[in-house]
Amino acid sequence: MNRFTILAAFLHLTLATMLVAQEVVRDTIQYAGLERSYLLYVPADYQPEENWPLVMVLHGGGNGNGEEILQRLRFHEVADTAGYLCFIPNGSDNQWADGRGATTPDLEGVDDVQFLQDVLDTLAQDYPFDHNNVFVTGASNGGMMTQRLACEATSRFRAYASIIASMPEPVAQNCSPDIPVPMLLMNGTEDTLVPYEGGPLSPLTDGGSVTGTDSTISFWRNINACNSSVELVDVADTDLTDGSTVQYSRWGSCADSTDVVLYRVEGGGHTVPGMVAAQNPRPLVGYVNYDIEAATEIWAFFKSHLASGTTSSRDRIDPVEQIRVFPNPSSGELHIQGLERYADFHIQLSDQQGRVLVHAQNKHAIDTSQLPKGMYYLQIRTGGKVLNRVVAMR
Repeated sequence: MNRFTILAAFLHLTLATMLVAQEVVRDTIQYAGLERSYLLYVPADYQPEENWPLVMVLHGGGNGNGEEILQRLRFHEVADTAGYLCFIPNGSDNQWADGRGATTPDLEGVDDVQFLQDVLDTLAQDYPFDHNNVFVTGASNGGMMTQRLACEATSRFRAYASIIASMPEPVAQNCSPDIPVPMLLMNGTEDTLVPYEGGPLSPLTDGGSVTGTDSTISFWRNINACNSSVELVDVADTDLTDGSTVQYSRWGSCADSTDVVLYRVEGGGHTVPGMVAAQNPRPLVGYVNYDIEAATEIWAFFKSHLASGTTSSRDRIDPVEQIRVFPNPSSGELHIQGLERYADFHIQLSDQQGRVLVHAQNKHAIDTSQLPKGMYYLQIRTGGKVLNRVVAMR
């Protein structure tokens, strides 16, 4: 196979020193007559004998791919402290056969349900992981593919999370898992492409129809035999400029210790909360919420469903992982929340050429008002830990 590795995921090569030992493996596999590709993010302290969990992240359709996941989301960064392998396969023609009968792979009969299970077995030959703790999440087309996997590969994954997606109607008509399914949805009420209330997708998408967020939640509550008791939390509106708020709902009284979780992003668009975006709202797709970060919230959900008795995670959610940077994008002060517990920390902001533009010690905010519009790299060092973020100026 044509394997090669690069350092530092989405960072420019001149910034490789920011992520010295982490590795992104890029590889291809011949499957059912097609050449399929994937990315694997391997944290610096991965040890094959430790039997780590694996989180599979499925990209959206259109121009979506694994590189975009690395650039816009933080699942691989969370992996550094959480202790999991982050696996990002690519769809055929940048799409998944999610069961709507509308994408190119669907129309061509590509069996992505089987591919996504088989490719895990191939991956395990070189990068062993805990097969009892494999999780899957995806956004948009990838989120609908996640729903299909929950219906048709139920026992292969430990828990599921769909972002800006709900269940395709054809999938719902035939979905009957024989075991409870831990499920999380994270959807915006003003999604212009995948309607929150369900129905036909926007003409800008591949087409097809979905059942809607509330109907999807009800479906999984019924599968899991959840009672009507719900934990309801209005998430703190920490970013007053992002045009959206978040309500968290959790149905926890379900069979086999499963639960069903909904993050309802009021005013949110077809965007992943916490994603890197040069402007907000984004043209055609709407507002990005920065009160929560999808990668962090979803890992917390997955972590709560690790197989009992597992030692693979080592309970490694470090406090540094909970550090929040907001607003992002920024046009003035960039605030850093969660550093209060540290007596000494250093903050560094660099441009895409690796030039250090701002350096501060023991400060909880930095002034970015004079920086040009664009993408920057923020590094926080504290307590022997290093946290990296991509931030945008608008």
